[in-house]
Amino acid sequence: MRLLVFAAAAVSLCQASQKFLESDLQQQFISFLAKYGKVYTSKSDHATRFSIFKQNLEYISKHNEKALGYSLGVNRYSDLTTDEFMSLYSANTAESNLFLKSSINSPTARLPNNPHQRYEDPTIQTSHKDYDYNDYTYIDGLRSCKAIDWRLNGKVTPIKTQSPLCVGSSWAFSVAATLESLNAIQSDATSHFDAIPSFSVQQILDCDFGPNMGCVGGRREHAFKYVQDNGIAFEGNYPLVSDDYGKLDCKYDATTENAFQITSFKAYERVTTTDLETLVCQGPVSISLRINDCIKNYHSGIIFDGPGSDCGCSDIPSTNHAAVIVGFGSDRTVRSGCRQFWVVKNSWGADWGEEGYLRLCKEDGMSLSLGTCNLKSEVMIPII
Repeated sequence: MRLLVFAAAAVSLCQASQKFLESDLQQQFISFLAKYGKVYTSKSDHATRFSIFKQNLEYISKHNEKALGYSLGVNRYSDLTTDEFMSLYSANTAESNLFLKSSINSPTARLPNNPHQRYEDPTIQTSHKDYDYNDYTYIDGLRSCKAIDWRLNGKVTPIKTQSPLCVGSSWAFSVAATLESLNAIQSDATSHFDAIPSFSVQQILDCDFGPNMGCVGGRREHAFKYVQDNGIAFEGNYPLVSDDYGKLDCKYDATTENAFQITSFKAYERVTTTDLETLVCQGPVSISLRINDCIKNYHSGIIFDGPGSDCGCSDIPSTNHAAVIVGFGSDRTVRSGCRQFWVVKNSWGADWGEEGYLRLCKEDGMSLSLGTCNLKSEVMIPII
């Protein structure tokens, strides 16, 4: 009899514990809804989102228990499945990867035997005659530096937020952010990021439509060529449209709205760590990334994707995002994982990651020829 009573008490205690856990999860979900202003259309949708939220929390918790040097956390995307997030905030830009994949598979391409050797393909300039690819002589003439953070120099504009209504727009944000920093560096007009002029992402989406495809996706080299030929307006004169942007007629008037123009740009299919460091020493650099659930849930620390990591961004089959490297350095306080990092400016809002930024491991170049999340492929810089 005592055994039955004990068993019943144990079951009751277990159930109470489970109810408390569920209650705690519900409270976290309520806080999440309030923080990000989430509203669902039905009770069924609410229940579905709560279930997804719990699954994401479990994924986050399991990762953080491993103490790999970077942490994941709840953010505005925590009620989305991986597939939903990827459909909303990434672009499966097979077209934008065409020059990279075709040239790597070219019989004339010379693949490096180690990450310190430069990659070359003599056919790339012929197949992309409008663009200046793989000009290593240009890099050889640049100054190098041991570390830099252009944010500390006041040459980086505030974090912007791309809309889920314009899923493939990261390429335009990357281009605009790189141009903004180049303008600030060249003019040396300000030392505070709030005063740095922002350029029009909307113009790039509207006016560089064909060959690029607006919200569907685009190639940054086409966008840089567009700005080289036409210039770009200030964001205040050609602002972002909050809903369904990228599907509007071009309203740019170069005679009255041209605020900034470049003379050329450089594009590199893939670069060594040393070459990328040198480029970043001149100013922020436009890059492509391969993102996944790990990047979606990123909170802080230095993401690495080498042996022992559970991230897997470098295994994604194709480029699906664009961002900007604004610096690099090392963190001697790190006890596990990676110490040397790239500082990457994203376009998912200042409440994501480290105030809108993420740090990606720079040491991965030793084991991953294209770097963490393939950040060393499709590197581009504008030139005045």
